Amino acid sequence: MQPTLYSRNNKTSIFTNFWPVNKKKLTSNTMKIVEKIQMAFPKITFSLTLHSNDLKDQNVMDALLNKTWKKVTVDGGELKADDLDKIMGMDNSNKNFVFKNTKFPTNYKHKNAFNFASIEYDDALWVQSDDLLTVTNKQVVRLGRTALKSQDLNLLLKTWHRSPHDIFDILTIRNNMNELNMEETFKDLVTLTVDWRRKHHHSVYLRVDNSNNNRDLPDLTVNISGRNIQMSAYNYEELMDEPGIMKNLIRKKSLEDELTTLEEGSARKDEIIAEIEKVLAQLTTDEVYFEDGKAKTEMTKLAATYMITLYYRTFRAQRGV
Repeated sequence: MQPTLYSRNNKTSIFTNFWPVNKKKLTSNTMKIVEKIQMAFPKITFSLTLHSNDLKDQNVMDALLNKTWKKVTVDGGELKADDLDKIMGMDNSNKNFVFKNTKFPTNYKHKNAFNFASIEYDDALWVQSDDLLTVTNKQVVRLGRTALKSQDLNLLLKTWHRSPHDIFDILTIRNNMNELNMEETFKDLVTLTVDWRRKHHHSVYLRVDNSNNNRDLPDLTVNISGRNIQMSAYNYEELMDEPGIMKNLIRKKSLEDELTTLEEGSARKDEIIAEIEKVLAQLTTDEVYFEDGKAKTEMTKLAATYMITLYYRTFRAQRGV
């Protein structure tokens, strides 16, 4: 396999001048060594770093078929649809893939584009909402530049909400080119918003329906700061207040929906009104208030944890740590 040390300027191997003529033989021998090491030490995992130009080499593509690789990074260059199709056609369900410093075809499309254990696309301008809807049971999805709209994220959040199975642990977008409208992003969803009193920062909590008991990670935090978006699924039922608050908000919405279906004078109507008042009393105790029908709170444990983490990340970035 071609060495993974590159010149920073042109991303070519520093061993290019010493590269043997018989690449196929060297690739084959390298793979045999890797396989022998893994047989002797089963817990050892291997990572592979390539340049996009390496994907034109069939020997390299053949080596990628091997399930030995735990992580594959394609670093640098312009990617071709044909080369990408070959990668997408492989069994990558147990591999972590990273495409960084690369340029994707503008209109690229493939049904397996998110069929990895985890995936990172630095250039994700080609990603559309229907691509994200194919994500299921993924650990981490990281996207760089995207052109997603509020309606796209709303569709993704609604899909997450009603899905019978978990979709992702973490989904991050580092640079979304379109400005988001919060009302459109969370339209028709039961949410709890942390009121930061800051125009460009939003923390919003969601939860699956109370009747959906099959999810390992039934809660979701959506943090939006300028062009950056982070969605984190979790299950902190016994540690945090947010899951209980979300259960009550969902219960309130369910009761209100039922109330609209009842005729005047119905005995059930009085029962529902009493239940709603009870739920509202609990929400008041939890320091939840409503503005324009949307539930808000000034601070939560999860929100405080996120802000502390964000502060230290910013501090470290400024210091170049």
